[in-house]
Amino acid sequence: MQVLFEQRRSENIAFCRTMASVYALHRVMYADGEAEYLARPGDYAEAVQARRRLSAAAEAVEAQVSTLLRIGSAAASHAIETAVGFVERIPKVFALIGEGVIAPKAGEVALTRSRVLTGDQVVVFDRLLADRLTEQYEVLSLPALREAADLLVEQIDPDGVERRRRAAEQDRRVTFRPEEDGMAAAFALLPAHDVQELSTRVDHIAGTVCAEDPRTQPQRYADGLMQLTRGYSTLGCQCEATECRYREARFQGEPDADGVITRFITMINVVVNERDLAEPAGDAERLAEPEPVGEAPPAPAGLGYLVGHGPITGAHARDLAARDDAKLRPFGQRISDVEADDATPEVAGAARCSPGAQEKMSRGSRDFVFACALAEIIAHLEGHSGPGEGVGGTSPDDPGPDDSGPDDSGPGDGDPPPGGGGLPGGGGLPGALVTARGSSGYRPSADLRRYLRLVFPRCVFPFCNRPASRAQIDHRREYDHRAPELGGGTTAEQIQPLCVAHHQVKTAGDWIDARLPDGRILWTSPDGRRYIVDPNGIVLQLFPDLARVHWLVPEPSVASESGASAPGGRTRLQREHARRERLRRRNVAALEAERALEHRPRSDVEASIAVALGAPRPRFQAPSFDGPPPY
Repeated sequence: MQVLFEQRRSENIAFCRTMASVYALHRVMYADGEAEYLARPGDYAEAVQARRRLSAAAEAVEAQVSTLLRIGSAAASHAIETAVGFVERIPKVFALIGEGVIAPKAGEVALTRSRVLTGDQVVVFDRLLADRLTEQYEVLSLPALREAADLLVEQIDPDGVERRRRAAEQDRRVTFRPEEDGMAAAFALLPAHDVQELSTRVDHIAGTVCAEDPRTQPQRYADGLMQLTRGYSTLGCQCEATECRYREARFQGEPDADGVITRFITMINVVVNERDLAEPAGDAERLAEPEPVGEAPPAPAGLGYLVGHGPITGAHARDLAARDDAKLRPFGQRISDVEADDATPEVAGAARCSPGAQEKMSRGSRDFVFACALAEIIAHLEGHSGPGEGVGGTSPDDPGPDDSGPDDSGPGDGDPPPGGGGLPGGGGLPGALVTARGSSGYRPSADLRRYLRLVFPRCVFPFCNRPASRAQIDHRREYDHRAPELGGGTTAEQIQPLCVAHHQVKTAGDWIDARLPDGRILWTSPDGRRYIVDPNGIVLQLFPDLARVHWLVPEPSVASESGASAPGGRTRLQREHARRERLRRRNVAALEAERALEHRPRSDVEASIAVALGAPRPRFQAPSFDGPPPY
C-alpha cells in the first residue's frame, strides 16, 4: 500500500512538472510575443504581419507539445489551455496537486468551474477554494468538489451565474454522429432537471426484467432509452425462461406483468429557503448589471440545491416551483413562532404554508413537493427511483423495508455529543422549527427516509461518487437487534447512506469510522491512514435550519423491548461492537493529539533560531502526504 501511495504522489508531482513545462514553452514561444504585440501600437500592415507571426508561433507551440508528449493536435491544444489556466488563473489550487492534497482530475474540475469568472473574480475563487481544500483536513470526491466550486462561483458572481444559466438553456441540443463497427453516438445537452427526469425514467425501465436477464446494466440502459422512444414502458426480458412474466415488452398505458397500469412520475429533490420563493424586488435590474467583486463573497443567500446536481440559483428554483404541474406538500409540522420560543418541542404548531402554497398543493399531476418546514422548501417529484432500494427507493409515505445489510454493522462513534453537535437532525441549532416522526425500532420511518434524501448527497465513504439514492441505509453505530438499548438507534444522526460495496467493506471491520464533534466522519483505513469526510456536503452549509428538526419517537413495540442480554454474557456481535467503539475513540484521540501538536507554539529559543536562520514561522496548513497520518 505504501508503494501505491508513493507512486500516486510521484505522478502528481510529474503532472505538475509537465504542466509547468508546457506553460514555460507556451510563454517563451507565444505569450511574450503576444504581450508585446498587444502593448505596441502600429499601422495596419505591421498589425497584419505581427498577427501572422503569432498564428505561426501558436501552431509551432502546439506542434512541439504534440510531438514531445506523443499526443494529437487536439490533445496538445487542450494541454496548453490547461497549463495556462492552472498557472495564470488558479495557481494556489494547482500547487495543491503537487502537495498531494487533490488529484489532477480534481484540479481540472476546479479550473473548468472557474472559467466563467473574470480575472479579479478568479483570484478570490482560487484563494477561497484552496483554503477550503486545506484548512479542514477534508477529502472531497469529484461531485463534492464541483459543488464546493459552484457554491463559490455563485457567491462571487450571483447575478452573472443566473444570466449564464439562462443563456446556456438556449444552447440545449441533441447531436448524433457515426462511430466505428456499425455504432453511433448520441449526445444531449439539456437542463439539469430534465436530465434527472430522463435518467430516472431510463433507470426505471432498465429494471423491468428478471434477475436472469443476460444483459449488463449499461446494455439495459441503452436498450431502455430506445424502448422509451418507441413508446414502451417495460424493457422486455431476454432470459432463457420461456415462461418469464417479464418477457413481453409493454406499451405505455398497458397493464404490466402484475396487471397494473402504472403512471410514471419522476422524482426530483430541490431544497430552497421558503422566503426565496417570492420574486425579489429589482431582480431584473440586478441581472442586467453585475455588481463589483469584493475581497470576500457575501454569505450564501437565495440559492437552491438540486439533489444530484448541486447548487442552483434562486431564480432557477422559482422556475421549477412555478410549473403548472407542480404540487406542494409540507415536510413535518411547523412549530409556531410562539411555541418555538417558549413551548416544549413536543407541541407541534398548526402553521402551514402560505395561502399561495396551499392553492398550489391542490393542483397538478406531478408530486412536486415543497416542504414548508423550518423555513425550508423541499421541491421534489415523487416516483420510482429505479430497481435499487436505496435512500430514495420508496415513496415518502411508505416506510418499506430497511436497505441495510444482514447485520447492518457500520462504524459510527457512540452517542452523539450533547445538543447534537451540529449534526443533521440532532438539534445542533437552538430551538426546533418543525416536528417529524422518528423511529423507535430498526427500520427508519417515512420522514427519516425522506430527510436522508435531502441532507445526504452521496455515499459517505471517502471519494465515493455514488449518489445516496442508490445507496443502502447504514447505522453509524451498529444496531443491536437482541438488545437495542445497547446499539445505535435509528435516528437522524445515527443513520447514513453507504453504497453496497463500501457497506460491505465497513461491515468487514477493517475500515473504522468515527463521528467528530463537528459532525464530520473520520475514516481510518486498515494501514492507519485517516480521511475526513463531510457527510452532508454543502447542504447544511446552505440550509443550517435543516438541523432544527425535533423527531417524535413512538413508543417501542413489545417485540423490541424483549432484547435483554442473552444468558452467558455478551454475544459475539456485541463484543465486536465494543471493539469498534474502542477503535473509534482511539482514532479520534490520535487525530486530536496530532492537531494539538501542530498548533503547539514554538518556544522563544526555537523562534529566535528560526529567525536567525531565515526560516519562516510555520503556520497551520493541511498535512503533507510526506508526513504521518491523518493522510
